[in-house]
Amino acid sequence: MTTADARIARLFEPVRIGDLLLPNRLVMAPMGRLGSTGGILGQPYADYYRRRAEGGTALIISEATAIDDPLSAGYPQASNFHGRAPLAAWARVVEEVHAGGGFFAPQLWHAGIARGSDAPDAARGARSPSGIIVEPDAGAVSAAGAFAKPMSESDIADVCAAFARSAANAEAIGCDAIEIHGAHGYLLDQFLWAATNRRGDAYNGAIDKRGRFSAEVIAAIKAAGVRIPVIFRFSQWKMQDYGARVFETVAELDVFLQALVDAGADALHPSTRRFWLPEFEGSDRSLAAWTKALSGLPVIAVGSIGVGSSFTGEEAETGGSSRLPANLEHLLDALERGDFDMVALGRTLLTNPAWANLLRDGRYDEIRPYDAADAATIA
Repeated sequence: MTTADARIARLFEPVRIGDLLLPNRLVMAPMGRLGSTGGILGQPYADYYRRRAEGGTALIISEATAIDDPLSAGYPQASNFHGRAPLAAWARVVEEVHAGGGFFAPQLWHAGIARGSDAPDAARGARSPSGIIVEPDAGAVSAAGAFAKPMSESDIADVCAAFARSAANAEAIGCDAIEIHGAHGYLLDQFLWAATNRRGDAYNGAIDKRGRFSAEVIAAIKAAGVRIPVIFRFSQWKMQDYGARVFETVAELDVFLQALVDAGADALHPSTRRFWLPEFEGSDRSLAAWTKALSGLPVIAVGSIGVGSSFTGEEAETGGSSRLPANLEHLLDALERGDFDMVALGRTLLTNPAWANLLRDGRYDEIRPYDAADAATIA
């Protein structure tokens, strides 16, 4: 056994999130499949998630799924996490993941103003902090028509309650945890991001105010009596702007994270495109490493693990042994330092559903390079 092979065993140590004990450190990252009809999943979803659980991934996190608010979904093919038929479909997913030996967490999501004109109930507009959208060529501009109305404090309370109802739905159908989507330019992130938050009330200004909505969502879920762990996902980058920054300093990140901790978050999932990159000038620590150091909570790292290019095509390879999956040795270094606790795999699990088992068993030559054609399938 090589030194690298022995180090890989660390990925297969158990890890705890709240009361949930996972058998290893490997997580399936949320990836939009957009294969639903009328908010209801098709049977391929249950098979798709089960295969990754059977393949050895401990925790399966679903694609973004709309909470119990009529303006939550951003796309017509998005799934819902409310209503009898959608929940029955998700319950089948939970059963299949459990049968495959894994644990399951739905990612609860509100798109905010990031809704297309073909989104469900698009004529009613969108929820957003300030009625502002960010366009690649025009920057931050006022939205038109019904999309231009900022949320009232009553609207904010309604959305907190909708998150809590969908979290309770998750617990009721047997989910093992939930993840709150606070990243990538969706509703909670629109409040965090100064470019889209131009309010003049207690939800804008310094980071403690812009992060207030995120903390209130977690607190509402806990107050509703939901006992399964709550994971919160956040990011610097946005779909509209890969170079965006919410947190300019470590101190700003610390303020935000402490609010999430105080509200009752059980784990954190900082979303990055390359997990190893330093986040703040003057330090080699990644965003995940800073999140771990500041919060003390279990942290999931993500970003180009097992793939040699970013999802927009740029090279994302750190070198290392050619016999191991891309970036793996760098990942093992970070785990040994205690930078984070778990690692989320996205695209590599599309191509290799059994990636975890292949890695554990040393069958490296059977791990195929990511194939972009797999991104469009639910298989």
